[in-house]
Amino acid sequence: MNRFIKNFAKLTLVFVALLGVISCETDFENIESGVLKNNLTTSGEVSLDIKINPIKDLGGVRSDNIELGFSGESWLGNYTQNEFSKSIKAGFVSQLVRPSSLVTVSVTDPANIQFFLDKVILKVPYISTASGIGSNGETLFRLDSILKTDSNKDSTKIKVYRNPFFLNTLNPEDPTKQNSFQSNFNYFTNSNSKELLSEEGFSYAPNENDTKYFFDRINRENGINSTITFRDSIVLSPRENGDLQEATEPFLAIPLDLDKMKELFWDKFNNEEFSSDAAFQEYFRGIIVTPEDNEGILVPFNLNNSNAQISFIFSIVDSSSADIGITYREYNFTLGGVINATYEMSSAQQETSSDNFIVQGTDGSNAQIEILGVNLSSLPQDHSFLKYADKDIDENGFIDLDELKELKDENENPLIVINDASLQFYVNQNINTNFTTTPQQLHLYKNIDSQGNENPTNISDAYEASLSFGGNLSLKEDGVTPNNYTFKITDFISDFIDGTNSNEETKLILKVFNEVTDEPVINNNSIRLNVEDYNWNPRSVVLFNETTGTSQKAQLNIKYTELNK
Repeated sequence: MNRFIKNFAKLTLVFVALLGVISCETDFENIESGVLKNNLTTSGEVSLDIKINPIKDLGGVRSDNIELGFSGESWLGNYTQNEFSKSIKAGFVSQLVRPSSLVTVSVTDPANIQFFLDKVILKVPYISTASGIGSNGETLFRLDSILKTDSNKDSTKIKVYRNPFFLNTLNPEDPTKQNSFQSNFNYFTNSNSKELLSEEGFSYAPNENDTKYFFDRINRENGINSTITFRDSIVLSPRENGDLQEATEPFLAIPLDLDKMKELFWDKFNNEEFSSDAAFQEYFRGIIVTPEDNEGILVPFNLNNSNAQISFIFSIVDSSSADIGITYREYNFTLGGVINATYEMSSAQQETSSDNFIVQGTDGSNAQIEILGVNLSSLPQDHSFLKYADKDIDENGFIDLDELKELKDENENPLIVINDASLQFYVNQNINTNFTTTPQQLHLYKNIDSQGNENPTNISDAYEASLSFGGNLSLKEDGVTPNNYTFKITDFISDFIDGTNSNEETKLILKVFNEVTDEPVINNNSIRLNVEDYNWNPRSVVLFNETTGTSQKAQLNIKYTELNK
């Protein structure tokens, strides 16, 4: 808003000046050319040195849905992007939503109408995109954003545990405030608290054709004690009134231990534990889904979907007549309530060289960008900016942002006006070779708010000039190779020079952009000032820092206009 007001004021002055020119055209013609010459302005360019300090340990990031109301992308699996990135084992924790009706005994004829539990599975929809129509008329899908470690391993072992920890939406220390859960939260206080729910040895490889789950079901048409099985299938959408629904999008089906789930759920449906939502949440606090391998694949799932659920697949057998009637049904406990991502991060296997640094999403790493100022010793001897060398008050060889404020004339008016300030970071293309595994956007913000308090905050360029703020990945001409990221921080630099910014903090934070939560301007055009530490993007990028001896060094370039004396 400050920048808008300033720009509006400038336009007003220009308009008034034009009126003055028109009304005084005769007098203007008599002005001596020497006066005009003295008021001409010239343009210049200069680079400001920066110092990059990697932040390698974030100490966990917030990853729950309590504040957002949705869980975003939920990753499951293992991934190591390269030798400089942290390895990640990603899983999720979720409460379950109790269905409104759970009947396992017939009210009308319990002797002849019996319920049989056949299978229990956890269904989790892939994040996918419809890609066409197959020869059989069914919709074809493409799985999006799968990340694979450079190995021959195509599958990942998965285990599902019972969550022993109660996921409270309110802060236990202050119930008037919302609770929050970090990605590195420890749900298992001791090894004895692990209660396995899934079948032993389950592993999966993502497949866009997994729109149906096939399993063996006992065929009870010839009697309820039959042991003969037949091949059946279910799809993501549950059965309604016993009718099989058409296949929709692909999903991962994790089979759960039938005996265990029968004991914990099916046999207790009519008990106190399932009598109310509160009683159920206290009895069964949710599930923890986690990978077991140390390498493999990392796949995003959509938990903000009513079809993400634990399905109890059962048969209702009616033997009241000679012809046995069978209805196939499902009870579905939707993943809901508190949902939290879990990231188990390793240390980087190998440190980057001294002229590189890395930023990585999830609970990876950020970087602090400190703006040092104009390095007088690096300027050519004929550079026009050297005439301001006497403004180096602390005599450290730099004219920093605070000293740039002193570039004023005898009337205390600034001698220079910042037209453009571009902060650029180049990608190390020997490490990040393809844009698909490279973050598509980075984000830049400050850790200090306008009152000088430590509080991650968006800089004004991010929301007042959101269309030009930048941070998006630029590619080389081949359309594949990552090249650089550029941020326009003209307003941020200008506010130091014209004194609008009273905060002397010159350090910014660079992170991997997180969709939705890092958008400075929200859909309703309101401004998001605070920057949250949410992040569910596991990608990383290695960038050249300020010490590299090439043209790809990280630096801040400004273009300015100055008044000739």
